[in-house]
Amino acid sequence: MLTIRKFRRAPFTVDDLIRLGTMTVEAAALLDACVRSRANILISGGTGLPVRAIRQQIGSAIDVIVQIARQRDGARRVTSITEVIGTEGDVVTMQEVFALDVRGTDSEGRLITEPRSTGVRSRTVDRMWELDLPVPEPLARLLPRPPRRGAAAR
Repeated sequence: MLTIRKFRRAPFTVDDLIRLGTMTVEAAALLDACVRSRANILISGGTGLPVRAIRQQIGSAIDVIVQIARQRDGARRVTSITEVIGTEGDVVTMQEVFALDVRGTDSEGRLITEPRSTGVRSRTVDRMWELDLPVPEPLARLLPRPPRRGAAAR
């Protein structure tokens, strides 16, 4: 299959995209912030890329997903931290590393919660250890430095 695309001489500006209704002012501001912070960005839709290629891009570009949700007491909390491992065929493989347990409610109706390790070893923290980057103390307690490769058993 051959795809030929004809592009405009003058590319659309952000103002053009807003005026044409392609993008809202808020979306433009978010995109600007992402570019300025050098975030990894994937834009899909109308690209002609197959779904499998998009999934492979996601699997190779994103390392960690942090899920934040509003709880029944109205507070927003981190409910899950999941690492993206890669892709296997058409499936993006992930492993949940931390989850939020709800233990009950206090006398004022606020949830009593506790983050817990799922028991899965974090590849991201292992990579931090490998690169001799500082690992925050709570993580170091949960996920101590693994034995160095090739180190003799004592």
